[in-house]
Amino acid sequence: MLHHLQIQNYALVDNLSIDFGEGFTTITGETGSGKSVLLQALGLLVGNRADPKALKNPEEKCIVEASFWVKEYDLRIVLDDETEQAFWGDILKEDFLHIRRTILPTGKSRAYINDEPIKLEILKQIGAQILDIHSQNENHLLRSPIFCQQMVDLYADNSLILETYSKAYHHWKEAQDRYKELVEAQEKAQEEFAYHSYQLESFEGIDESFDLDKLEAEYAMGVHRAEMEANISTIQELSKGNGVIDKLDQIQGILEGMKEYLPNVGDLGERVESAKLEVEDVVQEVSRLQGLSDSDPQAQVDMGEVIGRVNGLMKRHHVMNYPQLLEKKAWLEEQVSLVNDSEAVLAEAEKQVSERFEKALYIAEEISQRRKDGALALEQKMIEGLTFLKMEQSVIQIAIETDVTALTATGIDQLKLRYAAHKNLGLQDLGTVASGGEVARIVLVLKYIIVKLNSLPTIIFDEIDTGVSGEVAEKMAKMQAKISENCQVFAITHLPQVAAKGRHQVKVYKESDDNTATTHLRILNDAERATEIAEMISGDEVTESALEQALLLLKGN
Repeated sequence: MLHHLQIQNYALVDNLSIDFGEGFTTITGETGSGKSVLLQALGLLVGNRADPKALKNPEEKCIVEASFWVKEYDLRIVLDDETEQAFWGDILKEDFLHIRRTILPTGKSRAYINDEPIKLEILKQIGAQILDIHSQNENHLLRSPIFCQQMVDLYADNSLILETYSKAYHHWKEAQDRYKELVEAQEKAQEEFAYHSYQLESFEGIDESFDLDKLEAEYAMGVHRAEMEANISTIQELSKGNGVIDKLDQIQGILEGMKEYLPNVGDLGERVESAKLEVEDVVQEVSRLQGLSDSDPQAQVDMGEVIGRVNGLMKRHHVMNYPQLLEKKAWLEEQVSLVNDSEAVLAEAEKQVSERFEKALYIAEEISQRRKDGALALEQKMIEGLTFLKMEQSVIQIAIETDVTALTATGIDQLKLRYAAHKNLGLQDLGTVASGGEVARIVLVLKYIIVKLNSLPTIIFDEIDTGVSGEVAEKMAKMQAKISENCQVFAITHLPQVAAKGRHQVKVYKESDDNTATTHLRILNDAERATEIAEMISGDEVTESALEQALLLLKGN
């Protein structure tokens, strides 16, 4: 419930701070006193757009903040995003939510919950679960098939089956999209089939088993065959008689003789011996290379052609290496197979679309039946409520049109409210025949029914009693008071019958001077309530009769 509200520098408000109680609170005040300002400020706390023009002093920032008691509500489940659920989980489990909106003179707006910055879209999700502001402008919702459907689904307790249907519906849509993509891809592939087939033919013999690096190495050996053989022979000659090895033997002998007077040169002799062994090993390795370059001249020509062909393909297809060339080949094979295997692939995709459609349709038909059953029960509840509000001759019907060939995100049904002011009149769309007073009473009845199923912490009715008076007003006040047994209710009203039914009453008033006007809120005591309600009955001049009537209304509460 809304526990505390503070508004600074917003519209007609300088600095306003007020605590609210449980149950039914009525809000009264003259036209133009600033009741709409209160609603607009509360709207900011549930994610409505901030208007920088609303700053009373344009050089200072505006602050609107409120504390909501939400201990009995698990608000974590309203967040769609798992990351947001993880971040806000602990905060949303707290007993109080402190929501704050600021508007800077620059026009920038920021929002916070328990001092943590929050995105507006997340604030809207949370705000929709803690505060329901129903203004006269929202009466048009009764004309909305979506609103009607939501009411029936809520009454029929369809939330779980709708989640199941939503998954099945999206699986069907995914299969549909995949089928369309395949059709488009195959149409395009068919147009380019000849070209892709021609390109693929040039890749014959080129696959993962082909080792381009090895082939290029062998080819290079063949190209440099004569040069390599001459170099091998030269190395062998340099290692023979009076060659490098003999000279190393001579050096070793000299060092051996020097050991008699220079003992330390023995280590040098060992190093020369090691060098000689290394040279002998190198000569042997080089000798083994002799004959490796022997190749068939025709084979050498063939290798050159293959290497040239591969390099040409890489250049033609604008790839940097052989693995990328293999990827290009795989893509061409896929494009060709789209045409060669098109019938089988499309048939399988089409089958999946059909199977998923039937699965979603099966769930949608179950939802449809639950809606029809729920609609009949909801109609009866609405008629009972309207009878209580002195509309006993009226007839209301929730019409459901079903089309099993057209799945939508919410099923196969189109719902609308149909209404007749008298049972002898034909039913018509509610939005075209119901008066403002009738629409207001229908909305109130729906809220009365639904709040028991999906209780919100706080509901605000903004002059929902407009267009009614007398006994009807009294009945509407009783119904709002009844709703307050399940949640906190605020009613902005000009009717004394409604004002008197509140457990608490708040007066909105405006003080003006030559320079400015300022809105204030004050919780009225019993004597002030009597005077305020008497003014609502008789005007500024409170008569003794009006005061007696006001006291009588309060006593009846």
